[in-house]
Amino acid sequence: MKIITVQHPEAVNNYNHQVESLIDWDLTDTGKEQANKIAENLLKELGDEEIVLYTSDLLRAKNTTAALNNLLNIVKVGYEKGLRTNISDKNIVDSAWDQLVPFYQKVLTFEYKTIIIVSHGEILSLFHAMFLDRELHGLKEATFSGVEGGVSFLEITETGQHIIHKINDLSYLI
Repeated sequence: MKIITVQHPEAVNNYNHQVESLIDWDLTDTGKEQANKIAENLLKELGDEEIVLYTSDLLRAKNTTAALNNLLNIVKVGYEKGLRTNISDKNIVDSAWDQLVPFYQKVLTFEYKTIIIVSHGEILSLFHAMFLDRELHGLKEATFSGVEGGVSFLEITETGQHIIHKINDLSYLI
């Protein structure tokens, strides 16, 4: 199974340096262009491959999904509340982890060949850690840092091996 994660590109809150993620910020005009570029570049790699896509239900992720859906052969789109965070929570990492675990476990049971996940930096950082079988308490020592518009290629082989081919690759924005 191929899992491609996409962090939404530049959103209004990123541009204004505001960290409140509960507000349903949209992509900036630059972010919309970046989302289209990501879609164009993924199309070059994936062609007409059938793709299942899961996304956060926040506007910046939905609009990234729309750009992907316009060009790629998306056969199913699912909205997952587990792919968003509640930044007002004092234990944001703990609550985001707990919220993401059921979705991650569901992903492991999928029989789809290619899955795209569109979400936010903090959630995708946790997803990547789960993918490498890291424990939550270990993230204080080492973690992943998300980048707006970053694209990652993960794979679960037929033998169950987890491979990261690319992580937070920004070349998809060019």
